[in-house]
Amino acid sequence: VYWQALSFVRQLERPEAIEYIEEPLKDAMQLPQLYKQAGRAVRFALDESLSSEQASWDRLLALEGVTAVVLKPTMLGGLSRCGTRRSG
Repeated sequence: VYWQALSFVRQLERPEAIEYIEEPLKDAMQLPQLYKQAGRAVRFALDESLSSEQASWDRLLALEGVTAVVLKPTMLGGLSRCGTRRSG
């Protein structure tokens, strides 16, 4: 899947026209590597990975290449939990 994502990003004709690609990889910790190997052409957004135990929010949001967070209240446990989530 990693190589498919890298190939896709490298083949984009106008990557600067894309605001972000949401969750291109299952493992968000690979995003900095993908970002660098793709020539820093496209940035990424996170959503489902924020509700996993993969890493703390602060760590995920600090990943190079991550530019947006898409909050889905139903995935995160409701509106009230979206505003109160903190580092894990």
